[in-house]
Amino acid sequence: MSVFSDALQLARKPEETFKKLLKQKFSWANVFTHVNAAVLVAFLVYLAGALSVIIVGGLTSQNPALFQELLVRVYGDSFKLVFILLGYNALLVLVSAFYELVVRLVGGSGGFQRQTLVLSRVFSAGALGFACVLLFNDLLHVLRSVTGFDAQLLFMITWLLGFVFFVLFAYAIYRALALIHSFGWVKGLAVFLSFFVLLFSLYHAYSIFQEYRLEQQELRVVVVGEPSYNFEYFIHTENMRLAGIMYAGKISPDFLMPGTLDSFDVVIVTGAEYCNRDALDALKQYLDDGGKMILVGNACTRVPEMEGAGWNVWGNGFDDYVPVRFVGTREINSTFRISKIDHPVVNGLTNFEFAGTIAVVELKKNYAGLGNLAFFSDNETDSWSVDAMPAIAEYHGCTPIDEHSCEGFRQIYYLSFDPGLASRELFLNILLTLKE
Repeated sequence: MSVFSDALQLARKPEETFKKLLKQKFSWANVFTHVNAAVLVAFLVYLAGALSVIIVGGLTSQNPALFQELLVRVYGDSFKLVFILLGYNALLVLVSAFYELVVRLVGGSGGFQRQTLVLSRVFSAGALGFACVLLFNDLLHVLRSVTGFDAQLLFMITWLLGFVFFVLFAYAIYRALALIHSFGWVKGLAVFLSFFVLLFSLYHAYSIFQEYRLEQQELRVVVVGEPSYNFEYFIHTENMRLAGIMYAGKISPDFLMPGTLDSFDVVIVTGAEYCNRDALDALKQYLDDGGKMILVGNACTRVPEMEGAGWNVWGNGFDDYVPVRFVGTREINSTFRISKIDHPVVNGLTNFEFAGTIAVVELKKNYAGLGNLAFFSDNETDSWSVDAMPAIAEYHGCTPIDEHSCEGFRQIYYLSFDPGLASRELFLNILLTLKE
């Protein structure tokens, strides 16, 4: 096959092959015909390997839908081939155009058309070589499934082969540029590496842009109290960072004063049963100013030197924003059940078993802006029953200015349990809801 023989000739005698190409009459039809033929052959080589894996796997497991699976794979990959062809042709032209610009800057000889012709043969050989690496990987996969060969060793073999191919491909581009433009090895290497400098610069610029975008959209979160180990593990995960959740750390209630929380988008109050009066005043002021809060369990239900338990002990009005009344705490082994399935907080979640300590609370009746999202119950149905205990409740509202408007929109979610004992998806959903 012509494209294979050209690739082998290029691998054996690159200098001689390049010199022959430079004597040929240039035509764009010749360039793209050769490249597209090579990509098509490479696609068939890749597809043969991919289908062999499916066939061996299907025969081993006696899959009755093997034929349908093969058809789906062929159809899907054939559809992608169109975009691969367009992308590969565009990549060839863009790479050649970039090197032409660099060559002009450093005073090299040659021309864009001759350079594109030579690079088209390198790109053709590269497509075939990459396809052969993929075929080899698939054949090793088949070998492992039949013989039980060590997967780690096979992976290392494939990685080594891929690395060798990449080095040869890069060297072929370097030699082509040096020969076409009559560069010495230093100048040729500098021109060749300029493309990788461009890629690195673009990647770095993209990373800076992404960081800037996340900073503009980030949700600054602070904890008042002492979060559990699982809680801190969840909030430090990569999913949280990618979602723009910026965890600023924790603040002891003993050091909380009015105004301390003003720079944070969300305040999570957890793990601190005792909160002094200044702390409760700071939390109240934060909500008065339109803050967003997650209140967990029995956090801040007790005030030093004061009797009783609950968010109304100090009587500063903080309790008015909490959608539940505190009763006590208890150990449970029950089922977390969703009561408001269309709420974004429970999006993608299902009922799950829960074991641990919760705060026993009562929902406030006839409370404007109140919503009960989930509860704990051993009842087999998802409807509220006499044994149900609130798990997640929300309150949202604002301070009326007149009969048509209000100010200081505030939002608070109450969780009767440590979110670190549930799923990280639930925790992330709550924070993303507060981010909107």
